[in-house]
Amino acid sequence: MGLQNEVKDYLSQYGISKSHMAKTLGISIQQLSAWTNGKLVLPDYHMKMIGQYVDTLKRVDDFLQINGLVL
Repeated sequence: MGLQNEVKDYLSQYGISKSHMAKTLGISIQQLSAWTNGKLVLPDYHMKMIGQYVDTLKRVDDFLQINGLVL
């Protein structure tokens, strides 16, 4: 699964808005939307931040599942 699809899945799964994610990452919602739709290539430093964001969501998800706290 590509990073763009992972982002879409996690945003949908946890009800995280694109505007919240964009604000957290320091990019515009337009940039995030264009990137998730495959219409924009983001610089490497933004890609690294997005990867870290998704990794954090994965760790939280794993913790919740391991401890039987799945929503």
